[in-house]
Amino acid sequence: LIVTYRFIFIHTDLITRALSIPLPLPQLLWSSSMSEGPPFCELKEAERMEALGIVSEAQELRQSHADRSATMIDSNPPFFAAYGSLFHSRPAAGTHEAEAVEECDLPLVDLSRLSDKLQAEQCKREIVTAASVWGFFQIVNHGIPNCVLDRLREEQVRVFRQPFKKKADEKFLGSLGDSYRWGAPTATSLKQLSWLEAYHIPLSSATYPVTTSPSRCVIEELSSAMSRLADRLIGILAEGLGCDGSYIKENCKRNTCYLRLNRYPPCPVAGEVFGLVPHTDSDFLTVLCQDNVIGLQLKKGGRWISVRPNPGTLIINVGDLFQAWSNGLYTSVEHRVMSNPHLERFSVAYFVCPSKETMIESSAQPAIYRKFSFGEYRQQVQQDVTLLGYKVGLTRFLSSCRRKKHTNAHLQKLQILDLRHCKKLQKLPAQIHKLVNLKILRLAYCTRLKKLPFARLVNLLVLDVEGCGRLQSLPDRFSDMENLTELKMLRCDSLTGMPRGIGKLSDLQKLAGWAAVDGHGSATFEHFQTLINLEELRLQNLKPMSDPEDARTAKLHEKSKLKHLALHWTIDDEVEKPLLLLQILEGLRPNSTLEKLEISC
Repeated sequence: LIVTYRFIFIHTDLITRALSIPLPLPQLLWSSSMSEGPPFCELKEAERMEALGIVSEAQELRQSHADRSATMIDSNPPFFAAYGSLFHSRPAAGTHEAEAVEECDLPLVDLSRLSDKLQAEQCKREIVTAASVWGFFQIVNHGIPNCVLDRLREEQVRVFRQPFKKKADEKFLGSLGDSYRWGAPTATSLKQLSWLEAYHIPLSSATYPVTTSPSRCVIEELSSAMSRLADRLIGILAEGLGCDGSYIKENCKRNTCYLRLNRYPPCPVAGEVFGLVPHTDSDFLTVLCQDNVIGLQLKKGGRWISVRPNPGTLIINVGDLFQAWSNGLYTSVEHRVMSNPHLERFSVAYFVCPSKETMIESSAQPAIYRKFSFGEYRQQVQQDVTLLGYKVGLTRFLSSCRRKKHTNAHLQKLQILDLRHCKKLQKLPAQIHKLVNLKILRLAYCTRLKKLPFARLVNLLVLDVEGCGRLQSLPDRFSDMENLTELKMLRCDSLTGMPRGIGKLSDLQKLAGWAAVDGHGSATFEHFQTLINLEELRLQNLKPMSDPEDARTAKLHEKSKLKHLALHWTIDDEVEKPLLLLQILEGLRPNSTLEKLEISC
């Protein structure tokens, strides 16, 4: 199909150019196949060469494009094969591509002004201001030769062009160990997956060369230059805090820092997968060199903005450690990289990191963050990513007074609280009444839980207390939860029946629980005659109706939307079973929407 679309487009394009007729359809077809081959302008050039009789050169050009495409496909990591389950389970709609993102230029600082006594102070103030307000800025005249950056880019492209199997199996530069990484091993959804491959190079290994390969030499040269640049910037930022920066420089030696070579392959599902998921950097400072393909975005004022590439500049961003050390004066900003459906993207990042034993503590008082080691911080980040799928970061290390204020503020935003299988939980925390925006509360199989002391959760949509065997009652003002759509109370052995006021929950759609106080079917159906929006009902511990007059109240509402009914009766006498079935059918007679009926005794 791709070849056919290209053939149609090439030849109809020549005709429409002559007739000056716009032709949007073939352009659309071509754009959908861009990631599969060379740009149209290159194919058109080969077509012109053939038309002029330069057949051999045209064939050579076509072959070079084919070889390049085959090489790229062979070198790309097998994202779909490895993460197929995530793509199969993705929602039908909703992507991050739909967000409206504004493009911007980062604050630009010319470091050559530091050599001018008249302009040096102003230049330093601009750096401090950018680190405080933006957390990101770009620099020119940084002292790193363009020829070094160009050589590294050439080596970077060459290394990433190797077959994927070779990259995955072989050690990069001999002694650097397992430095090749791709995707996200802990991802449980597409929003946690990063469409990139990278070499994460600890410079402690690069300090002892075992080979004179071009890659080794250029990495040595670039990392040394970036180390000197980072020390210079750290000194300026520390000076802005009234410090000399010696503590950071003494603990952030070159052999504790990292260099990361990134490649973002073309992504066929760019609207659903990030190039690099939103995050902050777990270091003091990051020096970034990127190519001219747009993709980097940062969060400012609660909105994502796209950073416009600026050739010849380096990007500097503040890391988490500098934010903690500066007591929040410098900002570690959340950022991400968007994937591109047609173009690959390259970047190189130098991370200024201390040793694991280095303690991070601000001299300012009162301190926002408690004292912690870099090793402790990294361990917590890895634990959060493994368990939660994302990084929590500095929020984990707030000082006690700040933590309380932070917790109270965030409690009001909480919408989902999942405490299922917390078998030691005996009661909910007192702050539960502050969860005014809580929509989903799951407490299933909290076997020691005895009471639910809340009545202000008026926005609650889902309540699940299944398997809470010691739960004796639900809140007295249960009917205040008028927005409730789903309630699960099965296997709550200590409950005597349905909570009071359940008939007032007109929005209830799914209900699974114990029968009424007397256990009789008549009283149970009477409870639900007002719940005309109920679609699924599961009841346990029912008994046959002893009074024939109960048949009048044992019917569902004539406008009931019930689709699924599951009833469990407790019957000792085999003779009562036929009578029970008749009673059930009589109670369901007005219902025309029922699709599934389950009866067990």
